[in-house]
Amino acid sequence: MEASSGGMFFFVALALAAAVTWGLSGLAHRDASWLSFATSLAVALLTAVTVLVAPFDVAGALCNAGTGFGNGLPGFSWSGVYWLTLILTWLVCPLLFEYEASGEFSVHKRLVTSVRRNALGGGSFLAIVLLAVLSLTMRYGDALGAVLMAAANVWGVLLATFLMGYGFVAVPRELWRMASPSQQLRWLHCMAVAMDEARLSTQLDLQEVIGEARIEIVSRSVQTWDPAVERAFDVLQLTLEESEQLHCELTHGARNSRAEGGIHSSCGSVPRGGEDASRLSNLVELHRSLKQVGFEARRAACRWDELVRQCLLLQDVEEQMYPSAAELAASWEGSWARNLC
Repeated sequence: MEASSGGMFFFVALALAAAVTWGLSGLAHRDASWLSFATSLAVALLTAVTVLVAPFDVAGALCNAGTGFGNGLPGFSWSGVYWLTLILTWLVCPLLFEYEASGEFSVHKRLVTSVRRNALGGGSFLAIVLLAVLSLTMRYGDALGAVLMAAANVWGVLLATFLMGYGFVAVPRELWRMASPSQQLRWLHCMAVAMDEARLSTQLDLQEVIGEARIEIVSRSVQTWDPAVERAFDVLQLTLEESEQLHCELTHGARNSRAEGGIHSSCGSVPRGGEDASRLSNLVELHRSLKQVGFEARRAACRWDELVRQCLLLQDVEEQMYPSAAELAASWEGSWARNLC
């Protein structure tokens, strides 16, 4: 029983991993680094494995009189899920977020910047926790363990009560709203105004930072004979070209006259020349800003496109243009239901 269940577990886990990898690769951006994709894949697989392990663990516990598989796979899986979740949540993901957002021009410096910024936040949090534990120890003494267990139980009960109460209200309300296309359309139309304003604002910010980067690139008139500065200019030039292509895709080649005026009027505020160290730090900040506004503009555009797609689909549903559920599922762009229909 244990061998057959273990083989079935591995087969289902392999099929699930292949399905998650295929689905995530279709959602990944073409410019995403392999490290970001691998981390996202690990998080998605960890979530899927958590759902997968529970039925096998319950089945093993029922078949083996509460012993599960003994020291077999499910016990190891729960332990692995716990430690992987801890490592991904508190170490890998924060480091990766700062690494991708860093404006440094080498892998080593980007990693150092990520570690330094996370150490600052993590050190502050750790200091607060240590002070709290020290104050509790001085007050309760040997009863500290019981106090911490009681606090954890109270927090768990309050969190479960809040989530269950929210779910009892929000889930039926969401199902009721989804059953009415006209009500969904009214809600989406209210969201469209704010979302469109945010999309245009991010595009304007992107155009302004692109203008500053162009001015900085043009100021590179002579050789600085500093390899670090030369490499910084090369990387900034590449990021600038990608940002210009992104801006052209988002705006379909349109230009904002107010943004152009703001760019020319801010030429004097762009730092140029000076020592190589200060200029390199200015290039780092400019590179970071260029990447950040590019991410925000792309995210706002994706949210706007999804909103427009939902509005068009709901309008067609309200006008009864889909007589069958199969035709409605086939109209979902990029979904698995479309591939099955």
